[in-house]
Amino acid sequence: MTDSKDLIEHEAQATDDHAPLSPNAQTVIDMAEAGSETRMPFYEAWDYAMETLESSPFRTEPEEPRQTRAVSLDDLHRNESAIRALADRWFESEGIPFDFSIVRGLADINRRMARELETDGVELEHVDRMPHHLSYKVGLRGLAAMQHRPLKDIDRAVNRRPQSEYRQRVIRQYHAARFGGTYTGIDLETTGDDPLRGYIINTGWVQATLEPGAEPYAERSYYSGLPCYYENRPIPFESVHHITWADVDGHPQFRDDAALQSMVLSVLTRTPYMAHHAIFEHEWFLYCLDGYAEAFKEGQVLPIDTQEICRKLDDAVPQIPLEKRPASLENWARRRGTLHEDEKETHMGQADADLMMRTVIAELDRNGLLDSAAAVETRNAETAHASRPQERTHRRNRTHKGEWSR
Repeated sequence: MTDSKDLIEHEAQATDDHAPLSPNAQTVIDMAEAGSETRMPFYEAWDYAMETLESSPFRTEPEEPRQTRAVSLDDLHRNESAIRALADRWFESEGIPFDFSIVRGLADINRRMARELETDGVELEHVDRMPHHLSYKVGLRGLAAMQHRPLKDIDRAVNRRPQSEYRQRVIRQYHAARFGGTYTGIDLETTGDDPLRGYIINTGWVQATLEPGAEPYAERSYYSGLPCYYENRPIPFESVHHITWADVDGHPQFRDDAALQSMVLSVLTRTPYMAHHAIFEHEWFLYCLDGYAEAFKEGQVLPIDTQEICRKLDDAVPQIPLEKRPASLENWARRRGTLHEDEKETHMGQADADLMMRTVIAELDRNGLLDSAAAVETRNAETAHASRPQERTHRRNRTHKGEWSR
């Protein structure tokens, strides 16, 4: 996890556990948090996208530096406004209203525009468009999956009056049943916190089963390349993740690596996935991983935020000042003994994913919330005999507008 992600995690702690008024209201809240750029009307954005994807000089990486500037700062901002308008409409609509590859295509163009401007000496101001957290509905879906409980039971228990007690009701639900199942723990290293302007440079994941004494397994780690702009420049946050040009040189960029994208999407659709401050990975996957947005909206992908597990189960968190970042992975792991006091978080994908999953297991074990090995074996046997494809179809047919908020 990059230092930029740590900063977002710190800001998110101040917005923990707001009580939602409704799924649609939550959608509006999340989109308002996602950035402040001027909203472009949808049909204007649609016409812009069709023209840009057909004729923009930034559809592909330039083979040689351009002799004259081909883009202005206003062009970049207009492209980003179109991306937001299209993404908002896509998530606000029921079903799949149009091909989300249109949005990903504009995001690809946006990164090339940004590098062109920086090559010409333009200093780009940071845009805070990363939401602070997953939507409340996605969070409750994750809890239901981990506890093998019906979502409607949890939703009914937490979404009632008074709203001032919402946080305590959620905490009680975390303690209401044992946790189990197998999950993918994943972590990304990137060049910043903006998937519209930056790049994924390392992807790492592990598998882990939530049971006493379990250890992560099936570790994977992959580098992804960068445009030649970075060959003679420092990679952003290099002092944190220690990834250099030599590490990524010769690797295709994540967006150009069809084999890696296919592998990652396969992993994320096989089991629910966990990430620490999962909105970060979720947003990067939306704009960088082919098929992810579609799979998420169809209920085939379920992100689970392990930072929320920390906040809901570690009773030390409310006692520690926010500026000391009590819910950061590094500090949480030290309290659970999965990281020694004199050790630091590695800030590399697979290593951080491994640390995260071991810390989740330690926290659940400390609270007496892990399924026994016998319970896991019984549930696995029941699952093997269940008609899973019919169940998935049933769930997809019952999705409602507003549930798929970013």
